[in-house]
Amino acid sequence: MLVVTSPEAMQARIQGIVRLEVVVLEDGSVEEVTVVQSLDPLYGLDDEAVKAMKEWRFEPAMKDGQAVAVVVPVEMSFSLR
Repeated sequence: MLVVTSPEAMQARIQGIVRLEVVVLEDGSVEEVTVVQSLDPLYGLDDEAVKAMKEWRFEPAMKDGQAVAVVVPVEMSFSLR
């Protein structure tokens, strides 16, 4: 998935990783996203990572044959080409 960065973040040459905790529901959708380690709150890269993560879909976690909600750690990388 391509995450769009702001022109200001690109001009500032900000690169790195945003670490997130994501609550994945029983249907595989993302309910809650928390920034655990920020990369850039100033130019909006943290917000873009959260926005992108909310669009993802996962295979639900299973316990005893039943789908369950889980917390998943995710790292989202921003790099300049």
